[in-house]
Amino acid sequence: MSQRRRIPLGGLFLLVLMAYLPACTLVGCTGRDSGKKIILEVYYDAPLHISDYYLSVFRKFERDYPYIRIKSERGVTNYYAKLQTRMASGTAPDVMYIQNKSLADYRDRGVLLNLKAFISKEKYDLDDICELGLIEGGISGEQIYGMPVTGAPEVLIYNKGLFDELSLSYPDERWNWDDLLAASIKLTRDTNGDGRIDQFGISIVPGWWAQDIAWIWSNGGEVFNNKLNKCVVDNRQAREAIQFLADLTDKYRVTPKKLLDAKQNSVADLFMGGNLGMFVGIPYVALTEFSKVKKLDWDIAPVPKSRLGKRVVRYTGECWTISSKTRHPKEAWLLLKRLCSKEVARELAKRSMVPAKISVLNSSDFIKPDTACREEVVVESLEFARAVPSLHNVEELGSIWKNQIEATVLEKNDVSSALKNIERELNTVLFKKYVGD
Repeated sequence: MSQRRRIPLGGLFLLVLMAYLPACTLVGCTGRDSGKKIILEVYYDAPLHISDYYLSVFRKFERDYPYIRIKSERGVTNYYAKLQTRMASGTAPDVMYIQNKSLADYRDRGVLLNLKAFISKEKYDLDDICELGLIEGGISGEQIYGMPVTGAPEVLIYNKGLFDELSLSYPDERWNWDDLLAASIKLTRDTNGDGRIDQFGISIVPGWWAQDIAWIWSNGGEVFNNKLNKCVVDNRQAREAIQFLADLTDKYRVTPKKLLDAKQNSVADLFMGGNLGMFVGIPYVALTEFSKVKKLDWDIAPVPKSRLGKRVVRYTGECWTISSKTRHPKEAWLLLKRLCSKEVARELAKRSMVPAKISVLNSSDFIKPDTACREEVVVESLEFARAVPSLHNVEELGSIWKNQIEATVLEKNDVSSALKNIERELNTVLFKKYVGD
């Protein structure tokens, strides 16, 4: 006759307790079942209408995960300066929105969490993300420090009304730099007869390295070597490209050296005010703001080819990241996945943002039949776009470039000398990074 195993009274009590209490309580954890909410801090940069949408995403996320509360902050001024201050002080937000080209720099500072473990565990699909966004962020293999969410190539944005006034043909894929210059000369006018130019053909003032680099690429030149550890910008192709940009301001006077007045504190303001015929740029502001301006008839076209017949434009975008100091990496990953979901990408596209998901870019959510511009040009421009390099010490490098190129344009220094100085100074910074002092 078999004997039954007897359970000690204390063991029986424990079994009963386990049946009625969540397992989390027994091991002393907090969060999901403890009644104490996990707080995730989110810091992001977005237009107001996109911020309002993100707030709705956060509210829905909180409903789906009642044990998590989102504390969000929209950056308004000095976004990156404030972010870096918090990073340096060890109080970085859990989830952060940053530009792809800064990923390498922030990664090397040790302030970002590598998402590789989450990606591998869940077999998260990166195939629908625009490859240029991954390249710009240095996202590959074991190095996944951000998830691209928005990104776009440069396009040529033009005022159709000003073209119509002068019976000029609209820009198209056949245009090269000479066509751009010819139209800019005709569009540059003194419209009120006071002896001063108040309508400019185009606004391209060199000095921002991430913008200037595409003109050099189009002309067959390079700025950095393949490893991005050496500057090689002192070359003929780069000199020709920067000289062309400088001549738009100094020689042909079709580009303003500075904006007309305090009310127009950006190129977009100048364009929306009807004082600018064209500009080359990432189309974020154009897509989100220009349709609000009454009587502004505008469209977008491919950026013109160089005189060599080559067309290269820069691609740049932003990503969501997680702080390496977060106390809640799993919950931060849940939120990051939500923010980078196809559902959110579709809503961003409907609100005229340019999502990083290719499937959404090619859908009617982004390419709309009833808008003022041809959004399909943005998608088509991806074919000849190139990602802006993700550089170490990007702010220091950018400052060197700006100072040298602006001196060329504003003080009429020699372009060749400026590029020699840039190559020497940038290589000094890069040498310190890769070799050491």
